[in-house]
Amino acid sequence: TPNEQLINKICEVLWDVSILNKRERIFIKNNDGTWTVSDMFYNKYLQNETFDNILCAWQFSEGFARILTKDGRWGYINGDDNVINLLPENVIRAYDFNCGRAKFEIKATWEDEHRTDTYAFGFIDCRFNVVIKPIYISASDFNNNICTVEDEFCYYKYKINPKGEI
Repeated sequence: TPNEQLINKICEVLWDVSILNKRERIFIKNNDGTWTVSDMFYNKYLQNETFDNILCAWQFSEGFARILTKDGRWGYINGDDNVINLLPENVIRAYDFNCGRAKFEIKATWEDEHRTDTYAFGFIDCRFNVVIKPIYISASDFNNNICTVEDEFCYYKYKINPKGEI
């Protein structure tokens, strides 16, 4: 599909090179399209760490690397044990972790018929629990434990903390 081709092209351009995290782990895209996690310090591949279902991988942030699988699922790889945690199938995009929270996006329909937005944003914690429900039409990443959001009925933005409190 055209979307798949675009995603593949973006992944090739952005992530054919290695991606580092603070634990000195590195993602390497192999010639066969699989991804391998390697240990930078010892310059060796880690055992049993080849992932053949990953289409694209992003840099590690707060111990997790965001991934997109070949079947279109978003998730994260834990930098400590390299376990893949997939998000629910209705998630159409995931973002990096900041301040212990990662933003995610789902398709949404709004009660206000004047709304043209078709997405809703929410947040998960590092255990992949939804801690802030996807009720926002826009949301920034957390920075210094503050995030700017806008909900369906507000035409101005306001700030929330990692618990979703104003």
